[in-house]
Amino acid sequence: MAKRRMNGEGTIYQRKNGLWVCEITIGYDENKKRIKKTVSSMDKDKLQKKINDLKYKNDCHLLTNPSDYTVGEWVSFWLDTYKRNSIKPTTYDMYKGSIDRYIVPKIGHYKLDKLNPIIIQKFINDISEKGLNAKEGLSQSSVKKVFITLSQACKQAVSANILYQNPCDGVQVPKKAPRESLAFTKEEQNQFLSNCNSETTFENLFVFAFNTGMRLGEMLALTWSDVDFENKTVNINKSISVVNDYDNPERKSKTIINTTKTDSGKREIPLTAKAIQCVSVQKLNNKKNSPFVFYSTAGTPLSKRNIYRAFNSLLKKSNITTHLTVHSMRHSFATRLLEKGADIKTVSELLGHKSIQITLDIYSHVSSNLKRETVSLLE
Repeated sequence: MAKRRMNGEGTIYQRKNGLWVCEITIGYDENKKRIKKTVSSMDKDKLQKKINDLKYKNDCHLLTNPSDYTVGEWVSFWLDTYKRNSIKPTTYDMYKGSIDRYIVPKIGHYKLDKLNPIIIQKFINDISEKGLNAKEGLSQSSVKKVFITLSQACKQAVSANILYQNPCDGVQVPKKAPRESLAFTKEEQNQFLSNCNSETTFENLFVFAFNTGMRLGEMLALTWSDVDFENKTVNINKSISVVNDYDNPERKSKTIINTTKTDSGKREIPLTAKAIQCVSVQKLNNKKNSPFVFYSTAGTPLSKRNIYRAFNSLLKKSNITTHLTVHSMRHSFATRLLEKGADIKTVSELLGHKSIQITLDIYSHVSSNLKRETVSLLE
């Protein structure tokens, strides 16, 4: 009769990729089937430490059986139990979208304790290359959001003694070249602005965007206290976002005001004469006494749907057929400054980027063109 393996015993072996692995028996279920835990490391000494830690936790009865959870069940439980009341609605929306669109459909069926770095790496590579429906796959920032969601959920499972180690450790998010920012050409910008005559709030918003480089949500959240007419500056400290309203399915979505993306929470932008004119006209026409600089006829913030409609209508009126978006006005602001020789660090601060590297990555094509033009001066 074969000798029954004692709890805590395991066999250490090395895979072809150099990974050291040990599968340890921590007990038996009601059907006398072994309950196993697997630990791994590229370093054999570190693996032994993990084995000793696992044995200690098992001896102290700190390990629970993870087989009750699938990946999909756990990430959903984690989001609603641990995160919902401790994060911003926009962050919750991001986590929820990552879970519902990618994690659950792709790997949600796996048992939580069967999830390993190889499965996760293949999953991450897949959404990076193909997404769900996109031919080009998700952008690197979108892939990172999905990976962070999964990693945070697994980290919580480790803290709750459901998993011994985070299977996301060691997984790498594929590097992708940033998608080129699509800005208006000088001719397109001049043509578009020639059709903005301060006749509507939308036109004032568009001119303001070209002259400040602000994000759409930041402009919509602007209030009169943010505008300093005397010093000709605007203070950006908040942003409007539309998120799913999970507490009220009938309403489907809700508008919220959050602090801005920058680490400091706010930034200041000097206003050009055209930008000052835009806000001056808005203040003069503010019959509803709206607290918002760019307001609807009811005095509330403009809806993004109506902004997109007005923007596309002006593109058509300006005979611009290039695929441009509202965000292209922000890119045009930065591009024009760089074309005129502005310092990249200053442009980065004006845009509210967390680091200058983000600016360099987004506008690398502009920098490349400027380098060629500079070198051509020698000819």
